[in-house]
Amino acid sequence: MVLGFPLFRTRSPERDRETDAARLRRMQYVLDQTVSEMGRELAGLQRRIDDSMNRAVAVMDDSGDYTERDPKDEKLITDYESQVSAGQKRIAHLNRQLAVYQSIGEALSGLRPQEDHDA
Repeated sequence: MVLGFPLFRTRSPERDRETDAARLRRMQYVLDQTVSEMGRELAGLQRRIDDSMNRAVAVMDDSGDYTERDPKDEKLITDYESQVSAGQKRIAHLNRQLAVYQSIGEALSGLRPQEDHDA
């Protein structure tokens, strides 16, 4: 005791390292799960985009020249194009998010539990 006050105590360096490592593992786990989930969403979106594009092409091939195309076929083609456009916008948004998550992952990989106390 100094002047009747107890000294400030810290945890052991080993306990601090364990705590830091556990936090880092939790963050990395959540990040890995999020990136994996996004990968599945991206793959699913791309499959649906490809499917819509193929269907639009099939309708165009079967319906003849666009100047003579049945309005129902034209509407169907337009609907497929709208779906493709929305899917592509979502993919672009997910790719921007993914870039941020990858940056976070790089930052996390640079964190290491404290080796010793500075005090």
